[in-house]
Amino acid sequence: MFSSFTNMRHKIAAALTLGLTLGPGSCNRCLAQQVVPNAPSASSVASPAATAETYRLRVENELYGRVEASFDGGKSYILLGRVTHPSTAVVSDASVSPGSVLRASSEGIAATTCAGSIIKIRPALAAASAAATRQKDVEIITSLSSSKGVFAKLLPPVGSTVLLHRPEHTPGPFPEGYTLSPGDALVVVVSIPPPGPVSDVIGAGREITWQHSVRAQLESIAAEYSESAIIRAESEKRKVTSGTLTLRPNLSPDEPDTVLAVTYLIDDVPVCARTTAPYLFGWDTTTVSDGEHVIEVRALSSSGSVITRTRYLIVVKNSKGS
Repeated sequence: MFSSFTNMRHKIAAALTLGLTLGPGSCNRCLAQQVVPNAPSASSVASPAATAETYRLRVENELYGRVEASFDGGKSYILLGRVTHPSTAVVSDASVSPGSVLRASSEGIAATTCAGSIIKIRPALAAASAAATRQKDVEIITSLSSSKGVFAKLLPPVGSTVLLHRPEHTPGPFPEGYTLSPGDALVVVVSIPPPGPVSDVIGAGREITWQHSVRAQLESIAAEYSESAIIRAESEKRKVTSGTLTLRPNLSPDEPDTVLAVTYLIDDVPVCARTTAPYLFGWDTTTVSDGEHVIEVRALSSSGSVITRTRYLIVVKNSKGS
């Protein structure tokens, strides 16, 4: 049995007008999925035991949510990629250890939430895997490659701690009977021992070198992702924009609930609220850095509940350099 979202109503609504037609990106647009195999396919790295934390992997279960890594215990993160398809359910499993990595391979990571439930995190789908068995809506699909980094040499070992990070809360254990909510993030605490012993002075130096190596690998992935933003946007027919954009929600005329206000968020930060139709907002893109940004539009009812909610990924390029 699956648990489903409880506080979300996705509808065909709130499309943005950015002067040109905005490309693909509504919450209802999903990529094909493939299930992480249920047969154990564990990482070749042993259980982390008492090894020091190597890095943290944080995955926002949200369309265009951030997939990021931290080297300072979660105080700061670097962006490795995005979520291309969020999970809307957990899957039942006979697992007895809540909040840990149950299985891990280049095919994906299966993590337990509360006892008896797992959620799966996958790398980008390869064309060769399209014919494999699929199970709808129980996986978080990311843009990350299966050949390097998180799903390769830096794969979280089986048994790694998995925490729940909800908006405006610090990461912590999954509550009993946990069900998915919009904006929830999974935080995997990854401890991978360096090659060779670390019990002596030479070993301690080896561990420091290993930590630097891990950081360099993940920073390289982050830089590659950032530098290819324009190429990705053009290939996916998304808008590359600059200057001031006029944002306009396209609300459904047969919406049963009365719209009291429309709010705009840029990278999860509220920037504008409009209470008068047509709810226009002129967004000055020079106030943000060049690169990817997520626009979210919410239509609110008189009670303050969300009637519709849509997210879009765009690329800003205001600098004159290449």
